[in-house]
Amino acid sequence: MENLSENYINQETERASADFCPFGYLDLKAAITAALEAGKTSNYVYEQTHEFANSCDMQIDECDPVYCVYESLMQEARNEIEDLINYDFLNDFSGDSGEIYVFGNFLDTHYFGEEGKAELKAKLQEAKIKMEDLSESTQWFLYNCQIEEI
Repeated sequence: MENLSENYINQETERASADFCPFGYLDLKAAITAALEAGKTSNYVYEQTHEFANSCDMQIDECDPVYCVYESLMQEARNEIEDLINYDFLNDFSGDSGEIYVFGNFLDTHYFGEEGKAELKAKLQEAKIKMEDLSESTQWFLYNCQIEEI
């Protein structure tokens, strides 16, 4: 039997891990970074991607993990804001178009909907909500909607 070095075993483990993980390194890093910045753990990425795949009757390797994280964080912010000021920024948006939504494109995933973002900011200001009144994940969502101050 061959005496295998620890370095060789580590290299092979990394290769095998890449085979098991259907996502590119940078996509996974972007999803994990978003989750960590929002006060979540790296496991949040797997949980949300797995849940999304199940809810859409898809295989997990058909999902964009960055989109899944952004979508989940938006839904959490939606619920928190609705509980605070009775405004659901997805359903109560007063415009015809321009509501906030996730544009999923792996590394280039972001929130669109400038009119919806402006209305959300106005509603939060009207209700005299301060950033520090909100959870870390909702603050992250607002920041990524270019709402840095209320």
